[in-house]
Amino acid sequence: MPKQEPTPSATNQTVVELSKVKFPSQTDSFRDRLAKTDDDVPCSVWVENNNTKLQWLIELTNTSMLD
Repeated sequence: MPKQEPTPSATNQTVVELSKVKFPSQTDSFRDRLAKTDDDVPCSVWVENNNTKLQWLIELTNTSMLD
């Protein structure tokens, strides 16, 4: 059974969704989604390999290290 992409919760808003992203170090393309809450954090980045369907998800909850 194929994995399902994460569904943004009612409090999350999809900011950008891309269907064919290429990274210089990879030959495959990827689907990407950036979602955020009303307060900008937490936000999430979801990535799926279009060929293998492997998925990665990162949840950013603290931006203090970005200052």
